[in-house]
Amino acid sequence: MICLEGTGAFSHVSVRHQPDVFNEPLLFAALHVEGAPTARVLEGPVPMWKAFFPWGTQYGGAGNGLGGKSYGLPRFGEASFTARFPFGRSS
Repeated sequence: MICLEGTGAFSHVSVRHQPDVFNEPLLFAALHVEGAPTARVLEGPVPMWKAFFPWGTQYGGAGNGLGGKSYGLPRFGEASFTARFPFGRSS
């Protein structure tokens, strides 16, 4: 099972019939345009409740990406998501 969140992030990754609901591996796609000063992760902003929620890290919800999170990387300022099973469309 791999879930796609509304921000474009992958979450709840479970493989080999072993449920691991709070597994959020450090997995993302990025985009760099020639001439731009920085690359951006192809995701919208991280919700504050998620940044401070204590799952999946020994440090608790530090909010700064400790414990293998990508929260501090540059992202797009907004994102929208439309779900139509089995597809998800982000724009």
